Amino acid sequence: MQPAPQTEKGLGQLLEKRRLEIFAKRLEIAAAAGISANYYGAIERGSITPPNSTLAKIIRALQLRSDDVTLLLELAALNRGLQREDAGLPDEVSGLIIDIRRAAFVMPIRFVRELRVRIREISN
Repeated sequence: MQPAPQTEKGLGQLLEKRRLEIFAKRLEIAAAAGISANYYGAIERGSITPPNSTLAKIIRALQLRSDDVTLLLELAALNRGLQREDAGLPDEVSGLIIDIRRAAFVMPIRFVRELRVRIREISN
């Protein structure tokens, strides 16, 4: 796969390209990934960026190579408002990062400091 533009449609375009390369129908990939065909179609159209757990199922269904997987995870992270380096984070952690970014300007400093202390306690 070739790198696609880093837009919400880039992820879907890469998935669609791979699906067509293996001569599969949307319904087949959706069924193999355990999601609805409508949901998978919305992902290919760029309307939805799935969580990493769902994307992993789609990746398995499409039998993607590791370099393609890395690119897809990076595009999905960018679509969610994360950094490229955050691509492999668990869905819960990436969701927390997004929530923090949205609330950054209204969170009380005291809360932010306490949150940082607790995160540091866990990571040590």
